[in-house]
Amino acid sequence: MRLLYLALDCPLPANNGTRLRTWTMLRALHAEGCRITLVCQRASEILHDGSELHQVCEAFWILDQQVGSLSHGHDWGRRMASLASPLPYSACRFRSAAVRALVRRLWASAGCEAILCDSVFGAVNVPPEARPLILNHHNIEHRILTSYRETEANPLKRVAADWEGRKLYRWEKAAGELAALQLVCSQVDRDSLLRQQPQARVVVAPNIAPATAPSPAADDSGGEEPGLVVFQGALDWFPNRDAVDFFLAQIWPLVLRDQPGARLLIVGRRPPAAFLARHRRQPRVEFTGTVEDVRPYLARAAVAVVPLRIGSGTRLKILEAGAMGKAIVSTPLGAEGLELAPGSEIVIAAGREEFAREVTQLLASPQRRLSLGAAARARVQTDYSFDALRRSVRQGLQQLSPAATADWSALAATAWQQS
Repeated sequence: MRLLYLALDCPLPANNGTRLRTWTMLRALHAEGCRITLVCQRASEILHDGSELHQVCEAFWILDQQVGSLSHGHDWGRRMASLASPLPYSACRFRSAAVRALVRRLWASAGCEAILCDSVFGAVNVPPEARPLILNHHNIEHRILTSYRETEANPLKRVAADWEGRKLYRWEKAAGELAALQLVCSQVDRDSLLRQQPQARVVVAPNIAPATAPSPAADDSGGEEPGLVVFQGALDWFPNRDAVDFFLAQIWPLVLRDQPGARLLIVGRRPPAAFLARHRRQPRVEFTGTVEDVRPYLARAAVAVVPLRIGSGTRLKILEAGAMGKAIVSTPLGAEGLELAPGSEIVIAAGREEFAREVTQLLASPQRRLSLGAAARARVQTDYSFDALRRSVRQGLQQLSPAATADWSALAATAWQQS
């Protein structure tokens, strides 16, 4: 199959969750015989050459467009304009005449048989003639705003999140109506989409752990450092900053009370200056800032923590820690959609006191850490491997046919006309 793949970001270097899913999806599609033409709306910070991309793509275009951030207060003009639009701001910010023109030209000239969009946001740049459409969901996007609204104390921000969330829900539904096939991270996300779109064709294509993750015994750093707790996640993503805020304010003091020798390492790219300033006096806490590779830092962890309160999809940070044989403590939302057994492969803790207690008990129990880490690693190798992703992609492609397409909804057609 000749496939036109429309990505929001250049997938290399694959150093965050979005890029990792895009890159592994491209590799799986290539392994299943797809001939891929790739269009990336945003460039990465560094791409030395295109040789890796050429291994899986016949051709690629990398644009370097500026896209407004959801979690930083700029792009006010487009934010205000979106208030009167049926489209959510989170989709409007990706709307681009240059991308649409390129997609239209490639669709007409490259002989593509299907178009795949990374997320519902990319659908704003899909011309009506480009069908069948495949949507690759990194998250069920409206659920992120739902969980944000539940944690936000500011009433005005809650109202704004509710307004945006309602529009985003309608846009997800509209984009789904045009899709012949939708790929999601987990059964939880599949169930959520089917409640919204009962007639949709939805296949679970799981996130996978990096194939190169070393076992603790093989790691050159000498393994874990006793007492070291590690959180890793991009800090230019609001749900990760909220998780750090929550952990430092409500959980970390309880951990230090019972384990005064504990240390916390927060590994995350591009932390905002104001965020770092707010936490600069936290006891026994270190921020690494942007790092080239999180694995050497994660290898040192005695316990990996995932105190997320906002999100959707599945957390690659859990798969990365599990692949390295680390004991993991997560909130229920943090581990949502992953088939790791609570208590034997991962520790799930709902409240702050329970979370702190589980972390301190693990820091005091090397044998339990070893047992949990080994079980998590075995689960990840079995259920979250490249072979598992390939099987899911193959299943989806087998269900895809040019006849399996829906008509454009009124909202989707309006999005194209207004773009």
